Amino acid sequence: MKLALTLAAALTLPAAAHAAVSGFHDSAAQIATLLQSEAVADALRQMPVTQVELERTLPDGVLVWEVEGPGCSVDVRLKPLPPQGPGRTTYEITGIGPCD
Repeated sequence: MKLALTLAAALTLPAAAHAAVSGFHDSAAQIATLLQSEAVADALRQMPVTQVELERTLPDGVLVWEVEGPGCSVDVRLKPLPPQGPGRTTYEITGIGPCD
């Protein structure tokens, strides 16, 4: 019985490790959410993106990204949406600041 429990635990650990997403891929998902948004494109007046930078994380876990184009930048808030089961976190835009 001990052997069966040890074997079950050993088989479960690699599966859990494969479910984790690297920081690179997680930030790529965040940036993809920003760049695929028509609302962000409209806020930037459809100008090309010259820079994308993570500015800060708010106490409630919302991420604030700055998306910059020629002569204008907007702050975009991304809310993490953890998966209900196995899977990765996705993101939704919860606010876009004015073009400064």
